[in-house]
Amino acid sequence: MMNRRDLMRVVPAALIPVAVLATCQPVQARAVDPHPEWLREWQAVCARWSDLLDKYGDDTPESEQAWDRRIELNHLIGTIRATTTAGVAAQIAWMKFDLVDELCDPLHCQAMQSAVESLAGIAA
Repeated sequence: MMNRRDLMRVVPAALIPVAVLATCQPVQARAVDPHPEWLREWQAVCARWSDLLDKYGDDTPESEQAWDRRIELNHLIGTIRATTTAGVAAQIAWMKFDLVDELCDPLHCQAMQSAVESLAGIAA
């Protein structure tokens, strides 16, 4: 690959931007961030678990399976770094959704919601 000094010696100044672009490595497409999908699944699993407890009044093998998946998703959402603004928004939405109002200062909850909406607007 040509370095900057070699480039300046052989290419007229007007063509430098074209030459630089030609020598750049191709940009790899960014992988899809899994956090938004994990959040959707987490919300569905939580709803399913709650519905099962309402229906049967106690744990069932199906409700225990839903709970175990919820724990797995908690770990994925909470420990893996997001790579997109949509992923960061999903992480913040997950934190806000899972916090009990008594444990979250109302302004903190409002700030998290504002951050989610801001990130969603940036990502769009």
